[in-house]
Amino acid sequence: MRKIVIAFLFIPFLSGCMGDGLGMKESPLWYMTADDSAIEQHFSKLCNDLGYRTGTSEHKRCLTMERRNSSSSTMKNFSRDMQQWNRDFNNRF
Repeated sequence: MRKIVIAFLFIPFLSGCMGDGLGMKESPLWYMTADDSAIEQHFSKLCNDLGYRTGTSEHKRCLTMERRNSSSSTMKNFSRDMQQWNRDFNNRF
């Protein structure tokens, strides 16, 4: 257990070498470790796939909405999962 905790503490240091971040895209770990350009690039590609052309006001609006929706959804899910983990941990006996 101690080894796992120590390894987990080194993730932020290792993530400095990875611009794309760690974990699945749009996960809490990815948001914590990806640099701004990687996040921007991810959502820009998403908006392009939805049919918005780069540089237009609609594309910028899409970027804003997608980032906001993803971020709030990610934090809600993370909070819910942590509460469930806390309940499970406290009820283990």
